[in-house]
Amino acid sequence: MTEARTVSQALDVFVAALQALTGRRTGGSPAEMAEDRAALASLRRCAGRRLAECPAVYPLFYRLLPPALSGREDLEEHCFLIATLFALMPVWGAADLGTALAAVALADKQVVRSVERRLRALLACTADELPFHLRQTVRWLAPQALLIGEDAWLDWRRLLDDLRFWEHPQRIVQKRWASQYFRRVRAQATAGEVVASS
Repeated sequence: MTEARTVSQALDVFVAALQALTGRRTGGSPAEMAEDRAALASLRRCAGRRLAECPAVYPLFYRLLPPALSGREDLEEHCFLIATLFALMPVWGAADLGTALAAVALADKQVVRSVERRLRALLACTADELPFHLRQTVRWLAPQALLIGEDAWLDWRRLLDDLRFWEHPQRIVQKRWASQYFRRVRAQATAGEVVASS
């Protein structure tokens, strides 16, 4: 098996382990559900911070992290960021960040400027600034997404890949997020103009 395939499979396992923290909310024992809530709360307190800054969550994080990813500092940091962001918004869907932000903007026209300001800050930030901006955005997005529904629920596995490719010279992640957002918002605006003129 190739190294890339091994890493990809390990990342899948990691995201599944995160999702399992929410899976026992209704089907687990009271003790298991309390343990999962406590785990999410611990991760939430570390949102947007580096792994080295959060030694209290090492036992939890390294239980979730597959052995194939252990010791790979870049992947550990990306996984840790995803774990802390997931704890802020513990639902999963199929949206990338551009799509999720577009869903919010389309659901509430009054927040379009705020959404676009957040998106522009994200698109312009460096890899070092990204954890801060993602934490701010996901913290803001979480209550909106719960009201809107699945259209605004993030695909955490995709976001993990987006972190890995953030510094790609072609800025592929940033261009995809911008494209998803502005294409959807423009399509809705164009549809609204057509309806208004008929």
